[in-house]
Amino acid sequence: SIDPYVQGTSFSHYVEQMEFIFSSNDIVEGKKKDIFLSLCGITVFQELKRLYPSTDLKTVSYADIIKKLKERYDKVESDIVLRYKFRCRVQGPGETNENFLLDVKLLAEACDFGEFRDSAIRDQLVYGVYDKGLQQRLLDEENLTLKTAERILKAKEITANSSQAINRNGTVNSVKQRLGWTESRDNRKVYGDRTGERGRRERSRFDDRHSQYSHGGYRSRSRSQTKGRYANFVCHYCKMRGHIQKNCYKFINEQKRPVKFVDEAASVEDPHEYFKRLRADYDSDVESGDYYPCMMIKSITKISNPCLLEAKIEGRPIKMEVDSGSSVSVLSKRDYLKHFDDLRLKSNTKRLIVVNGSNLKVLGSAMVMVELNSKCVTLELIVIDTQHDFLPLIGRDWLDVFCNDWRNIFSRTCVKNVTLVNSYDKIVDGLKIKYEKVFDKDFTFPIKGYEADLVLREDSPIFKKAYDVPYRLRDKVIDLLEDLERDKIITPIKTSLWASPVVIVPKKDNTIRMVIDCKVSLNKVLIPNTYPLPTSQDVFASLAGCTVFCSLDLTTAYTQLKLSKKSRKFVVINTIKGLFTYNRLPQGASSSAAIFQQIMEDILKGIEFVYVYLDDVLIAGRTPEECLRKLEQVLDRLSHANIKVNYKKCKFFV
Repeated sequence: SIDPYVQGTSFSHYVEQMEFIFSSNDIVEGKKKDIFLSLCGITVFQELKRLYPSTDLKTVSYADIIKKLKERYDKVESDIVLRYKFRCRVQGPGETNENFLLDVKLLAEACDFGEFRDSAIRDQLVYGVYDKGLQQRLLDEENLTLKTAERILKAKEITANSSQAINRNGTVNSVKQRLGWTESRDNRKVYGDRTGERGRRERSRFDDRHSQYSHGGYRSRSRSQTKGRYANFVCHYCKMRGHIQKNCYKFINEQKRPVKFVDEAASVEDPHEYFKRLRADYDSDVESGDYYPCMMIKSITKISNPCLLEAKIEGRPIKMEVDSGSSVSVLSKRDYLKHFDDLRLKSNTKRLIVVNGSNLKVLGSAMVMVELNSKCVTLELIVIDTQHDFLPLIGRDWLDVFCNDWRNIFSRTCVKNVTLVNSYDKIVDGLKIKYEKVFDKDFTFPIKGYEADLVLREDSPIFKKAYDVPYRLRDKVIDLLEDLERDKIITPIKTSLWASPVVIVPKKDNTIRMVIDCKVSLNKVLIPNTYPLPTSQDVFASLAGCTVFCSLDLTTAYTQLKLSKKSRKFVVINTIKGLFTYNRLPQGASSSAAIFQQIMEDILKGIEFVYVYLDDVLIAGRTPEECLRKLEQVLDRLSHANIKVNYKKCKFFV
């Protein structure tokens, strides 16, 4: 069997795992669809009903279902986004070196670094490692390679674990000596071998002394010993029957002063040892080890004050911060020791993930009585081990109980026109048919009414020979040149005073991209166009009040713009098939971005909430209806200007 698909994870990996199940059970092709629909879960099934609203799923093939779901769940991100995520990946506090190393390698696989893959991984490991001493160690290494960096990271982790184990054992033995515990006292079998009155006295004396230090805190007598003598007494401190204030463990724990044993040699404290003694033995009833997001954001410069609530937990008033980004309610180790050290923790296999992807150490959890908003409910409270001091967080699990209307507050700002929301796909399909000319891939004719003019200083012509192309890419390069020639983007010529080499860039879809290397030739004498490009701050400031957005990606944007005749003699490429002159604006020229930006802004000027940034057009609206009107206006102008859009990279009504 297999668990249902979890949205947000890789659907391709889920299908791959499902195929292994089919193979191991000898499932024939005709049964795959039925088994998949039975195991994929209600979320995927409902999505299929949306994708095939008027079609019986019995008539749809398994291959078509998988194809549709991959297009729905596995969104293809651009190279820039993937590399940005790679560069932002740093090691979190408490994250192991091995997990950090494996995650960086996984992100690098999607970035298509090619022959620079090992260098990129090595650089990111050095930049993102959390231990600054280890970072300095890597920087000091002469001729550092990826293999050497991996060896140093793994060796450091092994050494740290061994050192911690040694120091922990030394600390435990030192504490035992100061408390007067000997090996014989630690071993109950010594007393088990003795019989008679002497053995009973020694066993009783051992039990009395052991009860004083049970669970890491001093207790004068165990509760079972005091209960009989003071069964009818009421404690003046905690108001509970069965003991007196002198024997009240709550009173003793709150009055005690912290004691720290100091060895002659420094020792490393292991906080887990204390909590392991507090945890109840729930190993036979362990919860599932799911991942739970926990935001844990602590602002350095306060932008706004936190939303605080005062809840009574086990009768104690506790100020807590409302955090809708946290799926669970959490408490720090320090607050647990301060307010709830009498509570027994049970082991908890839940893993809390913060926004940067690193894990938080969960010490345990407890079921506590919570009183808030005139309700009194028993709920789970998770205790985490962190060095950061923070207010206890009320997560979504508690908010759903005490403030059950909180989700509706946010839903009121959502799109009200449900009919329009449910018909987005139909609207987009209709626009695709209506503006078929915009979404096709015919680049024979350039943008109407505009042409680019490159201005050069008077200087000697620059002629560069063609770069070598790997044999495995030669056929693809020749095919690409033939396609560009057929679309009238380039024209073959026999001689030229100017020539620039081209760089071949492999893409993830097994195709190639050809870019002119103007740095070594044309850009040296080109007078740059100074038209300003918009900044992200300008665009975001202009989007105030907008709630619905569309994004259009222009296909090979620059090559859609015609180049003036006098400029074509300068833009000549030297390839393995000879010389070609460019009839369209080249991508590598330093003035191309400004020229294209200026022309696109002129084409779309006058339409409110429409912004152009190079080959992307952003369309916004305060309502879905307004966004749709803006989108149709933009598509209409693009159609008249003969501008092509890449449908696969567009985003509609998000």
